[in-house]
Amino acid sequence: MEEEYLKYICDINLVSYLLLNGLEYRETRINPTNNKLQFYFERSEYLNELIEQFKSSPFKQFSRYQNQVKKVLHTMKR
Repeated sequence: MEEEYLKYICDINLVSYLLLNGLEYRETRINPTNNKLQFYFERSEYLNELIEQFKSSPFKQFSRYQNQVKKVLHTMKR
C-alpha cells in the first residue's frame, strides 16, 4: 500500500525546515479527528536525518520561543 511509503508531519516548523533543505511534500490532508493539516513526505533515510537534525537545531529552539510568544500575545488579547 502506498501509505507505507509516506510519513505525515503536522509540525509546520519541521515542514518548513524540510522544505528549506530541499524535500518536497507529496500531498496534504486534513486529519478528521483533530482538524489539523498533515503534510505527507516520502519515507527516506535523508528525511530521517533531517528530522534528527531539526530536533537539536536552533530552528527548533526558535519554534519553542515562537510558541511562547504566541501564548503571551493570546493572553494579552483577553
